Amino acid sequence: MVQLISQLRGYFYINPLLALSLTITIFSFAGIPPLVGFFAKQMVLSAAIDKGYIFLSLIAILTSVIGAVYYLNVIKEIYFYSSDYKINPLFKNSKLNGDIIDRNNNIIKSITFNYKNITMSSSVSITISIITLVVLLFIFMNKEWLSMGTILPLFLLYANEYYTRNLLLLLNTNTNTNTISSFATNTYLIKYPSLNTYNVLSYINKPFAFINRTRYMSICRSHLSSILYPSGSVATQQRYLTYSTTGHNYKTKAISPLFITGYSDAEGCFNVGFQRNPNGKFYVRPLFQIQVHSKDSLLLMQIKNYLGGIGNIHIKGNKSIFAIRSLDDILKIISHFDNYPLITQKRADFLLFKEIVYKLVDGEHLSAKGLQEIVNIRASINLGLSDSLKAIFPNTVPVPRPLIENISIPGSEWMAGFVSGEGCFLVNLAKYGEGKLDRVSLSFKVSQHLRDESLLRSFITFFGCGIFNYHALSAQAYGPVPRPKGGKSKLGAGVFIVRNFSDIWDKIIPLFKNHEIRGIKREDFEDWIKVAEIIKSRTHLTEEGIDKIREIKSGMNSNRSGY
Repeated sequence: MVQLISQLRGYFYINPLLALSLTITIFSFAGIPPLVGFFAKQMVLSAAIDKGYIFLSLIAILTSVIGAVYYLNVIKEIYFYSSDYKINPLFKNSKLNGDIIDRNNNIIKSITFNYKNITMSSSVSITISIITLVVLLFIFMNKEWLSMGTILPLFLLYANEYYTRNLLLLLNTNTNTNTISSFATNTYLIKYPSLNTYNVLSYINKPFAFINRTRYMSICRSHLSSILYPSGSVATQQRYLTYSTTGHNYKTKAISPLFITGYSDAEGCFNVGFQRNPNGKFYVRPLFQIQVHSKDSLLLMQIKNYLGGIGNIHIKGNKSIFAIRSLDDILKIISHFDNYPLITQKRADFLLFKEIVYKLVDGEHLSAKGLQEIVNIRASINLGLSDSLKAIFPNTVPVPRPLIENISIPGSEWMAGFVSGEGCFLVNLAKYGEGKLDRVSLSFKVSQHLRDESLLRSFITFFGCGIFNYHALSAQAYGPVPRPKGGKSKLGAGVFIVRNFSDIWDKIIPLFKNHEIRGIKREDFEDWIKVAEIIKSRTHLTEEGIDKIREIKSGMNSNRSGY
């Protein structure tokens, strides 16, 4: 057992291989690049600096340097001094004889060995060797080791009941048509035939679902990288992902950049925060985020990975948030929206946001004048400045907000992304009277704030059907909203709606079959199609058909399990 540093003196001349292994491990502890210890310290310090903990970061750097001095002292003892340990001369010319025997004490083989054959193994040397192996593997396969931070929580820990669906969608994803969802169905749905496949594991060991199926692990390991780390551009990459849930079998293409833009037009947000440090100076914090229900975590992961793995996804309550804060990553998202522009009034927020980011890159925020200019721009983004910031910057004059006009929908993939965020597929049942069958109708709706009225009106031309209406944005929040002549309300929102069944069957459904809806809304769309097929076959004119429609409707939208 090594207890003193002096015991390692000259160890290189006793066991060179183990000494070299220990050296690599110590250098990693000291944070020498390109070893894993360097990247670990870099990540911790980057996160601390990003949060504004400059003083703590300086202390961490100082203590790291002090620690490195002690580590180097150990290296010096190993390599630059001769060992105090000597082989006893009495054993130098000694030879030992031994026999290898079986269970019946019969001699199998006789051997002779001297002191040079005697080696010592210990838990310390094994531990050092394992750590060294991990360090070396990180150098040559760093992406794979970093990705373990995503893979291990998914497979080795547990999934909360709300997130089990997204985990199983990952597990059930395969690059061929033979999905493994039948394994889960055949194994567990015997007891719970009414459950969807993605809900099954939630009921095995509530409130947590442990993933310990060897077959899941072996089948999915080779395919998981195709989801987490897609390679090649979207233009050349035509990989299909197949996943199944009970009653739903999906074959989905790789996500497109226009889909991401459309989804960001619906759910994205550009923001700039200000954080004051103890010295009274302000840090400017740009942020782009997409916030959705936690059941759409898989969709956020696909967006994150298409963008090169930038940003972070975290869960807060029943919300899943994809956030990009790093200035380098913010510049990448700006590049994406420059190449695939937003078309809602959110583009005005983006243009102002981009102007602030470029000022940060140029260092203008470091002067009082530059900081005030940034505050002036921020005052025109989203809802403007908070009361506290208005008090701190009383001389703020909001800059004019850019006008977004001459809107042109860039393509069906944008529409698929936008509808995945803001669309709604509805089944309506109206009673005719006692003893009569319910009247069934379908409707497709997309709602937006009235500032995007012209965009919603352009949907009529894009789809070749539908109408535009006004409605109150939040009757519960604002109460009855008086409408002036023309029906327009300042607190209202607009809605594009399609009710005609032939338009739904001939235009809406074919478009979104070719340019797919993604996320949990995909399942609402699939159920909506089932009802449309019942209507098309006129089965809705029977009691059995109406009962089937009621059953489908009861599991759609906000009634879907998990909301």
